[in-house]
Amino acid sequence: MFTIEHQFDHSTIVVMDNDGTHDDVELILDEDNVYIRQYDDDESFNIVVITPFMLKEILTAYDKAEGAYLTNKLKTA
Repeated sequence: MFTIEHQFDHSTIVVMDNDGTHDDVELILDEDNVYIRQYDDDESFNIVVITPFMLKEILTAYDKAEGAYLTNKLKTA
C-alpha cells in the first residue's frame, strides 16, 4: 500500500509494508532532490538523499538482469 500527497514545492510518497514486518518508507520529492527516510524503533529516522535521476535509475534497475549498465541523463528544454 502507498499514499501520495502533492504540496506546492514537493510531493510525498509513503510506502507501507502490507505484512507489517517493516517500517514505512517515505520519499519526499522536490525539483532537485529525493529524500528517502524510514523511522526506526526509537522513533528517530534515517535519511538518504539522491537526485530524481538516481531514483529513475533505481526504478529502471529493478527489472534488469545482473550486470553493469551505463545510463545517459538527457536534459530537455
